[in-house]
Amino acid sequence: MPVYGFDLNQPDPALFVPLRGLPDMTLGDTHTAELAYVFGIDANGPLKASPHRELSQTVIGYWTNFARSGSPNLTTAEASTPLHEGRPYWPPYRDPNPALLSLSTPVALRSGSDFDQDHHCALWDSIRTP
Repeated sequence: MPVYGFDLNQPDPALFVPLRGLPDMTLGDTHTAELAYVFGIDANGPLKASPHRELSQTVIGYWTNFARSGSPNLTTAEASTPLHEGRPYWPPYRDPNPALLSLSTPVALRSGSDFDQDHHCALWDSIRTP
């Protein structure tokens, strides 16, 4: 079964569960923050009309298709409907040139090397223990 990679990149993300941070600290996209978009609700209830709601509709579409068919992508007939028009094709994650779906508004593809650079993966790789 193919594997699909994503990175939540939404500025000031909706949070499924409220998180406590330090004063004057922005938490950003934390682990499990995508759940608000998967279920269309945050800690305060349904997502309101906003970029968060728009992203949630897209994420729900991808996750629903994946649960139904094993692929997050639409069939050709579905892709031409107004509801799904413009939604990027999400390719399977494959080496040596992986692509990830950046969950943000707008949703976009990004290369694995961009992800590695943004998340300082070279640093983390350098401090691995044997």
